[in-house]
Amino acid sequence: MTRSKLWKEIVVFAPCRRQLIEMMVGGTALLGDPLCAMCATEVSMKSSFILFLIVIAILYGCKKDSRSPTEPNEDRNLIVNSSFEMNGIPSYQGWQFWSNVQSSPTFSDDVPPAGGKWSIVLSVGDRVGANLKTKIVAPVGSNRYILSVWAKSKGDPGFVQLIFNNAIRKTISIQDSVWRYYEITDSLVTVEGDSLVVLLDAGTTYGFAKSYFDLCRLEIVN
Repeated sequence: MTRSKLWKEIVVFAPCRRQLIEMMVGGTALLGDPLCAMCATEVSMKSSFILFLIVIAILYGCKKDSRSPTEPNEDRNLIVNSSFEMNGIPSYQGWQFWSNVQSSPTFSDDVPPAGGKWSIVLSVGDRVGANLKTKIVAPVGSNRYILSVWAKSKGDPGFVQLIFNNAIRKTISIQDSVWRYYEITDSLVTVEGDSLVVLLDAGTTYGFAKSYFDLCRLEIVN
């Protein structure tokens, strides 16, 4: 409610000038004043209502979105199937798997906090390579991005890359053998036709490695 509207409410509800002034300064009606004595009860009730309106206006004006700018939000997540499952069934729908041998990614019920039921696992070694990628049509304009993932590696470290128009922009090295949250940021100016790729890789093809990934997200956080 605007100040002008609130003032109109006060003027309408105040039954006499004397009482209006006293409402403003916090005084009380004089004993023996017939007009004030007649309206004292009504003014008291209406004053309470006006106070209620003021409190509502203050609360409404102070309402804010308390969500952190980097807090995960499905509306701005650009990756389809971030958790590698659909309706509780393991899936890499929305991702493209590559290996230099005939194979497929596997899934594990070993998941990070809030990771749902399944994570995806990429294994390499003995000259066998494997990766998983998803391509995203880049929103046009100047934007700040956060790429985040929960991951862990056994053996040689795996990695995650953010690729812009076939050029590697950022790389996350998965060094820990226990679940850990990783996050990188990047700012890009994109035009129509530009693309972003998020690549998950198990690492070197010469040493054995098994990398687990889950909750992989790419978000705009302007």
